[in-house]
Amino acid sequence: MMAWLPTLLNERFGLDAKQLSVACLPYIALGVGKWVGGKSEYIAAEWFGVTGQLKQRKAIGVSGCVGGAVFVLFALWAPTWQLAIFFFCAERVVETAGALGGFTVNKLEVVAPRYVGALEAWTNTLAAASGMLAVRMAAVLVEMTGGWDAVFVMIASVYLIAAVSYQRMASCTPIARLS
Repeated sequence: MMAWLPTLLNERFGLDAKQLSVACLPYIALGVGKWVGGKSEYIAAEWFGVTGQLKQRKAIGVSGCVGGAVFVLFALWAPTWQLAIFFFCAERVVETAGALGGFTVNKLEVVAPRYVGALEAWTNTLAAASGMLAVRMAAVLVEMTGGWDAVFVMIASVYLIAAVSYQRMASCTPIARLS
């Protein structure tokens, strides 16, 4: 969605080239989300101890996905470009904080510390490949439907599928203990 944000703002709200600088705000919000995600990990460790911390990571990850879906849908229904940008920024903060404070820290620190390099390589490769495909899929959906609604619904659906999958299948058990 972020790659298409300037086009979306132009088509839906009529923003011209000078006004499109606001499309950088969700990228700044992404940085805020990384900070919040790091703090959520610290708070989970302080408040809940090691056992509770592991459960909190799962809750943080699921919350990030569900929050991302909600804010993407809010952005879809936003009547003004200002609200749309606000919701895109909120989506970036919530989703990034959830991913960092839940999924990323869990896989790196607890589940597979011995396999961090390989795990990061695979997850980042899959994320980059899906990101490249998503840009093209968004273009195809906009061409097929004549609007952005299907793209927003697809993004929200992916977030919700990720939330359910992570809730049902994620583990906080280190790999060494599984074998």
